Amino acid sequence: MYIHEDEGNQGYIIYFLNGDKMFVREIFYKNINSLKSMLKFIYNHNTQCREVVISSPVNDKIRFILDNPKTSQIKIKPFMMGRIINLENYLKSLDINSNLNLDANVYIEDQFLSENNGVFNIKLNNNKLEVKKVDSDYDGYFTINTMTQLAFSYIDIEEALLINDRKENECSENVIKLFNAIFKKKKNYINEYI
Repeated sequence: MYIHEDEGNQGYIIYFLNGDKMFVREIFYKNINSLKSMLKFIYNHNTQCREVVISSPVNDKIRFILDNPKTSQIKIKPFMMGRIINLENYLKSLDINSNLNLDANVYIEDQFLSENNGVFNIKLNNNKLEVKKVDSDYDGYFTINTMTQLAFSYIDIEEALLINDRKENECSENVIKLFNAIFKKKKNYINEYI
């Protein structure tokens, strides 16, 4: 582990050497000076290592300060899987910070779990969701995979419509407003030590 700290610049890397490669398993920095210091530390190993592999969040800014990005490769490697097992209970467990009172019928397609497959009435009332399966027409349609991506904050409703090749008019305005209140896209970083 290398820790950098001086005059408010803080950061660390967790790394190991394997032959002529350096693997940086985790990198954290508070500002650009911390990052530059750690990159200098890595560079100082250039007599030992011909190649450096850095694992970092997909939104890491390291790619913007590399001197010669042509000699670098950026690969996105998803390593974690998640799935909503019980959609109704998952949605009911959420605390929503919104003063909206909305409801919509959403058809969820789940080819493996019948409890998650069907039309659900999702109602936002007093920062809580009420969810029940109904036998009714629906205002929008999503797969359980898309719902899981929304749940993990990986995408927002606009991206959900795009990747499912849905036009906004195929999904009611209530569904869009409701899902905007429930699901917020975030920059998540979960390392594999968990």
